Amino acid sequence: MINIRRFFVSSILIFSAVLSITGCRVSADTEREIFILLTEDRGLLISNNNGKQWNDYNRGLPPGIIPLNLRSDSRKGFFLITLNSGIYRFKAAGDTWESINSPMFLSPASIKPGNEYRKITAFAVNGDNPDHLALATKHSMYLSKNGGASWNEVPIKGNDKINYITSIALSGSRPDIYAGTSFNGIFKVIDGKFTNFSRGLPIEKYSAGTYFHEEVTEIAAGPEGSGLYAGLAFGRGLFSFKGDAWTDMRLPLPPDKESFIHRITPGKNEILISTDYGACIYDTAKKTWSMEPNSNPAPLLPGKSLPLSLFIIPKSGDRPMIHHYLSDYRKKISPPSINNLPERKAIYASAYQANAKISQLIQVIRETGLNSIVIDMKDDSGNLFFPTENKTAVEIGATRARIQTPAILKELKDKGIYSIARVVVFKDRNLFRAYGGKYAIWNSGTNSPWQGNPNEHWVDPYSSFVRNYNVQIALELEKIGFDEIQFDYIRFPSDGATYLCHYRYMEGKDIYKSEAIAQLLMEVKKEVKANISVDIYGFSAWYKSGNWIGQDIESLSSIVDVICPMNYPSHFGNQFLMEGPYELHPYRIMFFGGKRANRHANGRARIRPYLQAFNLLSPTWGPGYILNQVRGAEESDCSGYIFWNARTDYSMVTSALAGHKNKK
Repeated sequence: MINIRRFFVSSILIFSAVLSITGCRVSADTEREIFILLTEDRGLLISNNNGKQWNDYNRGLPPGIIPLNLRSDSRKGFFLITLNSGIYRFKAAGDTWESINSPMFLSPASIKPGNEYRKITAFAVNGDNPDHLALATKHSMYLSKNGGASWNEVPIKGNDKINYITSIALSGSRPDIYAGTSFNGIFKVIDGKFTNFSRGLPIEKYSAGTYFHEEVTEIAAGPEGSGLYAGLAFGRGLFSFKGDAWTDMRLPLPPDKESFIHRITPGKNEILISTDYGACIYDTAKKTWSMEPNSNPAPLLPGKSLPLSLFIIPKSGDRPMIHHYLSDYRKKISPPSINNLPERKAIYASAYQANAKISQLIQVIRETGLNSIVIDMKDDSGNLFFPTENKTAVEIGATRARIQTPAILKELKDKGIYSIARVVVFKDRNLFRAYGGKYAIWNSGTNSPWQGNPNEHWVDPYSSFVRNYNVQIALELEKIGFDEIQFDYIRFPSDGATYLCHYRYMEGKDIYKSEAIAQLLMEVKKEVKANISVDIYGFSAWYKSGNWIGQDIESLSSIVDVICPMNYPSHFGNQFLMEGPYELHPYRIMFFGGKRANRHANGRARIRPYLQAFNLLSPTWGPGYILNQVRGAEESDCSGYIFWNARTDYSMVTSALAGHKNKK
């Protein structure tokens, strides 16, 4: 048995009331810890004998919940935060979970059927007044001053719902509200206005005048205004607020750019920190750290479950429970559908290029050791390159009959090459111009179809007609034999006067952009049995950024099979990730991009990045440029990769990979 007692510090919580829900009883002088396990498939489980026996801890909870987090308050009660079932409270004197949800937390009925709740991304209890609660659902914030009996939405002026809220803290009698975000640092909410509160936090330079902060995973306020603390993701550390700026507290952790801070619990004499490496304890009087390295929890966990987090309430004492995030264990238990999806290494070709030189492209695949190809079947103008019976496609003139798609697919299958159909979704000139602009994004200033860049024509992602049109295209592509359907431009526009965009098909004023994207993909998954992949900006995989252009990697990973971040080094800011040798910049982009994307997806979807196979803003262009990208993708545990060259000029890829292959 591992030394679990030394790792998990003692607690002030009285756990006999907790165990009453399972019928377990313990004496007041028990020495055994209480384990509470959050699982993806069995809800909550509880054990009072070091994991030898587990019981359900779900009384009062709806079936099929996916728990995300567990919090406690000074009254010895618990709060359970879930993925799409809202929030529940378990009182110390009670025997069941009770809902403290508000209809404001529900997903919009027009987007998601049923009464599923939005994901709760942050939750806090005021240490000075446990009746004060706050929570966030990605881009919205709510406050309760009566223990969750009622809630009010907090106005977010100056934020415009662009930020993804990742953490909240409450302090004082007002209370004061602090919000951490996924890439813009920390804000203090003053009279409903988001006021920047990030001075002193580390920054990641992007380009001249542009920088980002690391995701704020946790904010905590000490008792009676004794301090404010912030924990960051991906190894960026722990900070305390002193004077008018944040100060690095220098955690005693190895230099690991993946490590997350999951929980900060300030006490009277010490601060307890839960990290990927284990528990860190800071003595506020001595100003010293102590640490117990993380132990392998696998022997404690029940079989036939998909664990997410482990919480330990140790023997009676004066410290609260510690959170153990099971990220390493999760990697070994990915869903079967993901485990059965082989690694794919591909090149891209337009439909015309595939039609004209499929034999040459197959030769490139053979010489380089690749095994797959992506071919345009619906391009950036909305043209279709396969035999279609789609009535809408015929009406709007989207069909192109000169491409011998069935013959191409037969040759690929004969050669054992995996085929991926690229479908451009919301950038569609044909549908934009059809029916008098009926399905175009509208310009609120001119009362006409909106255009950002002159050559881009965007249709409304909220339109059910637009969504269904693309679902039917995917069905036809599956029917003619493609192994995978890949959706590109599955986002909202990012360039031009986007503030003038009016979405006429949005039912209700508070539907997140990411919810419209998710709705399309859920409709696709209901109809299409082939593997589904999506292309997203590299930035959208680097940070959680769901309401910027609608590409929310967390949401996408729960629906599709593969996510393909476009991590072209040339497409990031010219000051981004520049520490280290310049020639290794492509490696750093791919390695850290892959690590971050895999962490955000959390084993729910494969990550298969796009690699740059074209010379643009690339002073070190050559075989080494290609190989550094490949090495970065492979060493970050990505599931293959795709080379992009718009002209299908893969001479540099062949030079790099064929030579590398021969050296092995």
